[in-house]
Amino acid sequence: SVDGEIGADHHFHTEIISRVPGERRDYFTLPSKLIVRHAARFDEQGDSGLSQIEYSAVGVLDSHGNHNLELFLRGPDTTGRSTIGQPDEYRATYWNESVKLMVGDHNFRLSSLTERSYFGRGAGAIWLYDRWRLSGFGAGNRSSTASEQGEAGVKLDYTLRKDIEVGAVLLN
Repeated sequence: SVDGEIGADHHFHTEIISRVPGERRDYFTLPSKLIVRHAARFDEQGDSGLSQIEYSAVGVLDSHGNHNLELFLRGPDTTGRSTIGQPDEYRATYWNESVKLMVGDHNFRLSSLTERSYFGRGAGAIWLYDRWRLSGFGAGNRSSTASEQGEAGVKLDYTLRKDIEVGAVLLN
């Protein structure tokens, strides 16, 4: 208890079923987690509470394990109203052997020469072909105190050897 505040978490597991197209119409489960947080403050006016719901899932979408999906949804933002509050975050990521697609709140990364990563709400993609790698993102800043509006960037790499890579980055 901090300043008369009481918090609680409750966890339970459920299975989300996705249908895979094809002749057999196989079904796969997507392991998921649902968390409900509730915080209450008891003061002279009585109690005032707030709740936050968090859903996460990650798993494969086909029988060969080639197509993957990760979801994370948490809201509403409770950081300013409780000492145990967490920010809202919404993101989805799909990937396979040659493509990765990201939408929502992510740490977007192009090159450690420019910055380690940029956390924002946006979209990004990575495409791999043979020795080539093309990646890019566009994201708005999640910080209310930041003066910048967001960032966008693209990077093209070519792998010469296992430990040598050359590339070019364009960051706005």
